[in-house]
Amino acid sequence: MALPTEHGGWGLTAEPVLLGLLVAPSWAGAAIGGGAVLAFLARTPTKIALGDLRRRRVLSRTRVAGAVAGVELTLLLACAAVAINDATGPAFVPLVVVGPLLVVELAYDIRSRGRRLVPELAGPWALPAWLR
Repeated sequence: MALPTEHGGWGLTAEPVLLGLLVAPSWAGAAIGGGAVLAFLARTPTKIALGDLRRRRVLSRTRVAGAVAGVELTLLLACAAVAINDATGPAFVPLVVVGPLLVVELAYDIRSRGRRLVPELAGPWALPAWLR
């Protein structure tokens, strides 16, 4: 429940992060990369918790997924704060641009529609755009 099962998602997440840090290492870049990894990790428990709550059921997995998602999302916000604070340029602009794509993907995921065309395109476009 805490680890994503998508094998391709690991590469879509790790490769841009590693390449970006190799080309232009910085604390802000490390924070953005850490945030990207945390966003990837938080997707699964968030999807489970919100999906169960949408169906108006609270199971033991709902509580565990909610707790795991809460910790990961808190760490993600900390990474975003570090990135915005340490960035030399306007680091929040990519977040504003990418935010709607992430919301679209999450909206499909909590309705168990994550394998449709729109969310399958929104996720892979959101992460590299954020790591720009």
